[in-house]
Amino acid sequence: MMKATSDILPDCLIHKILCFLSFKEATKMSILSKTWLRAWSTHPNLEFRVDYLNGNMKKVDSIIERYRDGKIPIEKFELSNSSYSDEVFPLFDKWLHIALQNSVKDIVFGAKDIVFGVPRYTSYTLPIFTILAAKSLRELVLRGFNLKHVSLSSGGVANYNSLRKLCLSSISLDDNMLQTLLNRCSLIVNLVLEYCYGLENI
Repeated sequence: MMKATSDILPDCLIHKILCFLSFKEATKMSILSKTWLRAWSTHPNLEFRVDYLNGNMKKVDSIIERYRDGKIPIEKFELSNSSYSDEVFPLFDKWLHIALQNSVKDIVFGAKDIVFGVPRYTSYTLPIFTILAAKSLRELVLRGFNLKHVSLSSGGVANYNSLRKLCLSSISLDDNMLQTLLNRCSLIVNLVLEYCYGLENI
């Protein structure tokens, strides 16, 4: 029986696999080769999605570096990772930076298996203002972060006018942070708050 690899799959099918399969599934199918880069060049603005990270950090890092080196636009960056060890936090920052440099429009970031109302990444300082400063960003979905650690002064006085949708789920933040986000992202048309705590005067 012939083994399914990227070298025998047409570009259109590789495109669909890249967009809709999790990294774990793609790894099982051995769709990790130079043909990916050819597919990315043929079909720009692809979705970079990682549902499974444990044990695959080096592979994921290698793949997203190809996006960086090839300057391949990223339409959507989704990292739904259940790991919250300190060793992955520098990679979070690196991958976010690459996505932002590659003109990402939508970011979905955070664990799916969180207990509602309980932040997962309590020791990770999310670079929220760096993310919002991206002029290409239209939609931001965050799950399980603690924004109380973020200094309001780290964002300066800039306004972030590209964002249209902000969704915060199981996020810890206070009234000042929420007010700052709303003031600086004044063109938001869709704001979603789910199981956030720390707010007193909404």
